[in-house]
Amino acid sequence: MEVALIPPYCMLDAVLPGRKYRMLLPECLKHVAYKRAYQRLESGFTMLDNGMFEHEAMSNEALIELGLEYNVDELVMPDVRGDMDQTFSRVEEFLNVYCAMKFEDNEPGLMIAFQVTNVDEIPKFITRATALEYEYFNRRGVFTYGIPRRLAEGLGQSDMRVIIADWLQVMAPHNPVHLLGFARTSIQHILSSNEIVMLSKRIRSIDTDAPFVWSTRGAHLEYDSLMVERPLNYFQLPSFRFDRGVVMDNIETLDRWAHA
Repeated sequence: MEVALIPPYCMLDAVLPGRKYRMLLPECLKHVAYKRAYQRLESGFTMLDNGMFEHEAMSNEALIELGLEYNVDELVMPDVRGDMDQTFSRVEEFLNVYCAMKFEDNEPGLMIAFQVTNVDEIPKFITRATALEYEYFNRRGVFTYGIPRRLAEGLGQSDMRVIIADWLQVMAPHNPVHLLGFARTSIQHILSSNEIVMLSKRIRSIDTDAPFVWSTRGAHLEYDSLMVERPLNYFQLPSFRFDRGVVMDNIETLDRWAHA
């Protein structure tokens, strides 16, 4: 598993170069430092979020055009939090636009965000996603499955993402899998590390702002069991709000878990 960091503006140049994976957020592209940092990167795998979680939803055409502008490797297709049916409705609308476009050499891959409300919906979601792959591309293995952190935090089942990964290994063994966010739970330093370690050999990547967010509280991912959420104006916070030593220690911890 590879870790894609989501740093604040003040730490872009300190942590982005040399990383194999990164998650690009549409809302941040309003900031000139963010745009320049991503324009300078020449290697690695870039994912473009759909902006739904950041309340920056855009049209399907605009999302694809933004991905092409930054030459991203993968787009997160639109989704609706906690609603499988509406998510598939949005995905189909997106695919109709995507498949009608004429790409040259930089056609981005596609990630579908896993939206379910209980364990029983997991195989149904995979079956429907597989059917869409055949309908639009006439083959399996097209989509990367993105599993949101909310599924570990909000459904009363802390191992939900592990359960989903188990189902995917059986039903969609050739599809990549990505963890959308680092699960923040009341005993996150145990559950989240175990989740990442348990999935490290089966999951392609994870995106997170956790190393930076935890550092604003002086907290270490490996030892501290805090419910730490992203501060307001996180991306614009000045550098003194982030303990650089703790940040680097947290990044090292995540990388070690991911490569366990």
